[in-house]
Amino acid sequence: MDLKCSAIVCSVVSSLLGTGSLNAQPVVPGYQTSVYAQLPTGYLPYTLSFDAVGRLYCASNNNAVSGAQLIRVLPNGTLENFPPSLIYDPDGVCIDPVGLVSGVAGSMLVASADGSSSGRVWRVLMNGTVSTLFGPSTTLNNAGSMVFDAVGHLYLNAIGALSIVRFAPAQSTILTLPAAQQPILLAIDATGKLWISCADGKLRRYNVSGASAVLETTVTIGASAFPSLGRGSGGYFPDAIYASDRTTGKLFRVNADASLTQIGSGFTNLMVSIASDSAGALYIADDTTDRVWRIACGADFNHDGFVTGDDFDAYVAAFEQGDSAADYNGDGFVTGDDFDAFVLAFESGC
Repeated sequence: MDLKCSAIVCSVVSSLLGTGSLNAQPVVPGYQTSVYAQLPTGYLPYTLSFDAVGRLYCASNNNAVSGAQLIRVLPNGTLENFPPSLIYDPDGVCIDPVGLVSGVAGSMLVASADGSSSGRVWRVLMNGTVSTLFGPSTTLNNAGSMVFDAVGHLYLNAIGALSIVRFAPAQSTILTLPAAQQPILLAIDATGKLWISCADGKLRRYNVSGASAVLETTVTIGASAFPSLGRGSGGYFPDAIYASDRTTGKLFRVNADASLTQIGSGFTNLMVSIASDSAGALYIADDTTDRVWRIACGADFNHDGFVTGDDFDAYVAAFEQGDSAADYNGDGFVTGDDFDAFVLAFESGC
């Protein structure tokens, strides 16, 4: 996120970067939080996206002049560089599900800055081939978060241009925000409404109709800039918008009436994008610790979206082998306390 922002906004962001984390282990009552991926130090995970086979793609907030590497996390936890080439300031990553915009269903899109006042969108095929899809362009200045709607239209946040750009599949600017509301993250809810995380600590919901976007609702998450933002896909958690307050470390679900329900606490002050897998678990990029957190039903040990005897058998096998995956309470040791905690979660079924 190579911010080209107002002095006020940059001051707020700088203060956040210097405050450190709130707690080491976030808590979501009734669920298990665990480190899904520990990325290399300084990776700075920013946005997240899953492909159809469950691989997680992590964009990076690393602004190294030589470029930064994107990382793909396989379902077994293995990390691999994808694509193999470096991209400068690769803030945004999104899998194109139907190919309306990219021309190839399932391809990976990367949004990045491109010099001092422009940006671009890259297309990455699954064979690793990288090409420019849009840009470089000043209307895509410091391109960041991206999200697809249900019919395959792409929405992109051009941070430096204070604009939201839609590709359907052609490019058009549908919204420009004032500097005090500088947009940072995007999400599309189940009704097709566009949600934007802003510099003033608020979420804004827009109804996109034709070539314009009309503000419907403003939700205050907290005093800090740029609340984390994402959508749950249903399953473990309701299909809804989720956000965290970087001042208090609280995680919220945004209800249909725009009220907030707190579901967690203890998150760091630089939680960024929130994603969801096919089973409904939530994943949160933690820019502070270079981690991706997973929040799910702890009894679903095999991560298939159901709590069955297969989960119990798999946990017992891991426990008997002393596998670190059996460290249910996350204290660094595999003991009887972990077994008891898992049995309790299994019996409750989440």
